[in-house]
Amino acid sequence: MNIYDKATWQIEGGIPEEKVVAHFALVFEWLHQKSMLSSDGIDMLENGIDESISLNEEMVTDEGNMFLSEFYDELISETNYCLEIEKDALDRYFEEFKR
Repeated sequence: MNIYDKATWQIEGGIPEEKVVAHFALVFEWLHQKSMLSSDGIDMLENGIDESISLNEEMVTDEGNMFLSEFYDELISETNYCLEIEKDALDRYFEEFKR
């Protein structure tokens, strides 16, 4: 299974839990708005994102997997979990992805 990110990896790496959880909530909500969450991902979003979350291939559709494979690492490198710029970065990557 392809795992893009886990909250525990980031929390153990020193990023504050509330920042990590907010990041995952933003990403899951954004993916949902773009119809790229699978039913498992939608269930996770509806049940509430917490520190146990994993963003993996089962959470997204085929299109979501293609998008994350191409852009997720770049998102993290560019934004470093800065929520103020993540949505704009996701939108910009999505425009590029759709070309």
